[in-house]
Amino acid sequence: MSISYQCPICDSELKVHGPSQGFYCQNRHRFDLSEQGYWIFAKPNNKSVTDSRQLMRAKRHLLESGIFMPVVDMMAKLVNTHLVDETEQTCGLQLDFDCGEGYYIRALGQSLTKLAPDFTLKQVGICEAENAIFAATKADDKVNAESGDNANQYLLGGTKKLPFAPEQFDLVTLVNKALKGKECLRVLKSGGYLLQVSPAPRHLWQIKQHIYDKLTEKPYTNALPNELTLVASERVSFTVEVSAEQAQVLLEMTPFAWRVKDKQKAKLAKGNFAELEIDFIVELARKQ
Repeated sequence: MSISYQCPICDSELKVHGPSQGFYCQNRHRFDLSEQGYWIFAKPNNKSVTDSRQLMRAKRHLLESGIFMPVVDMMAKLVNTHLVDETEQTCGLQLDFDCGEGYYIRALGQSLTKLAPDFTLKQVGICEAENAIFAATKADDKVNAESGDNANQYLLGGTKKLPFAPEQFDLVTLVNKALKGKECLRVLKSGGYLLQVSPAPRHLWQIKQHIYDKLTEKPYTNALPNELTLVASERVSFTVEVSAEQAQVLLEMTPFAWRVKDKQKAKLAKGNFAELEIDFIVELARKQ
């Protein structure tokens, strides 16, 4: 399963330089493979907010504990039902947009293999944070264990301009990310699927109670662009028991963490989270 790459600077076709195996275009823009195993399509974005090494370890430990596996299993179920069974494909290409340290790539691949052992999914992750993409590459056994074109790939690159030719991927995944701009749709094949995981109204409700004085439950809305048709929408809700320290890590995974003041964090550190609500909407949409 090969991918056609496109220069993120000038939109020219990227070709492979034989001796170095790096990419280059007709305008002499060049992109190389790092010693750590990920492709460098952009310089690290120093302006972007990156997690500390300690926080990254805490997030990974929490994710690897399986806290969100019901969500991952629903993702795999929808992919298996629609991409694998309905289209009768035997292989596919996935792009995980802004993949972070790659947990959802690894977990989705493992869960889907259990449902569809004969289906081959090549997975590609892209992220602007160098420490995250380094961690993703290091943690994924399928980067080097698989042979040739079936190996997973990770790219350090900007998400506003993806380094892929149009209509390359059968599946694009967005986890805790809003769909913005046209890049995800540009690289998604006609008939391909966009899988989006979004927080539902009750997600982390007990954590939010420590942050907001007047907390109200707002209805979920997600307006899809005209190019996409919603084919499945599932709500995944359950409760977990976490420590106050784990609750703080979960808070750091949310987009509103930067607004939380020290006084509120101190209150959170003393909270009881024996029945913390996890609440997600998993949506699958197909490109016309």
